[in-house]
Amino acid sequence: MEHRQPSAAEVARTLLTGAGTATLGSAATQSAVPVLHAETAAGAYILVGDTHTLAGLGLDSPVSDLLYREVCPLRDLAGPGSKMRPSEQAGSTDAAAEAGSSEDSDASRCLLRYPVTLEISSMAPVADIHIERSSARYFGKITPLPAAAVPGALQAECSGVRLSEVLGYRPDAKLFAFSPERARLTDGSGRHDVEAEDVLSAVPDPLARWEGPLLRGIEDQYGPAVLDTVRALDLDTETLGIGSMGTVESVRMIGVDQYGLTLQCRWDATACIWRALLPDDAPGGCPGRTVDGAGGCHSTTAVIRLPFAGPAGTSDAVLRQVQSLVSGPVPAL
Repeated sequence: MEHRQPSAAEVARTLLTGAGTATLGSAATQSAVPVLHAETAAGAYILVGDTHTLAGLGLDSPVSDLLYREVCPLRDLAGPGSKMRPSEQAGSTDAAAEAGSSEDSDASRCLLRYPVTLEISSMAPVADIHIERSSARYFGKITPLPAAAVPGALQAECSGVRLSEVLGYRPDAKLFAFSPERARLTDGSGRHDVEAEDVLSAVPDPLARWEGPLLRGIEDQYGPAVLDTVRALDLDTETLGIGSMGTVESVRMIGVDQYGLTLQCRWDATACIWRALLPDDAPGGCPGRTVDGAGGCHSTTAVIRLPFAGPAGTSDAVLRQVQSLVSGPVPAL
């Protein structure tokens, strides 16, 4: 049975929903600024900085305005693949007209769009473990939102919470529409280049918004049983450069998606070091990797996946899948 994992496009799409932490950079400078990111119900991506965001990216100087901007029609406010509602586009037109431009001027029909890179890191939602599970770099353009478009953008959700609630009272907040053109995802399986069309057409993981509480619930309810299941796994640990699964000391849940659990396994470092001191062919010697001709023991931690038998799109479905994992036959990985 072939087990699915989230595709690169699915992971990149899920991160855009407000999951993870984000920074924004530009071609005009090597610096980056932190931003909030969210998604509207219509599928438009909203970034939140402050009144100094463009200055921090080096995009507010006359030179930058010539080199690092383009003028776009208002209908293209959110860029390629945008699903911005017509009402939001109309609001943008009204705001531009109110900015002191004449009805027939170009300024009343156009807005500036700046090339940027948006980087989002997915950290394990576990308080006492600092693990970056994946990161995505999106290449695209931002457009400062005119005042009339802000109320609609504040209805966007950031990890399941309305953006207006996340921000509270922030008089210095500045909102931008973000239009991704391509993405580069880096995770445990390597680096993947993803086209914008694939990202925008992918379906975000349905568990992302409540992943943290769900993981804590699984660990509280099934932690010891999951550890027993992991110890019984039949893996080629020598090739993988990890310790015997039967000697795993502890397991932490660091991720869950509709296709399975992501776990961090930990071995006893003291025993590992002792075995590393013995010759490889000695009883109890270290079977781990060889580095520069010297015997090297396996890592004391490793990340593995426990796949579900089928997709689980709700918390209840996940709990049923975990129950099946720990009570049924040992899964074949």
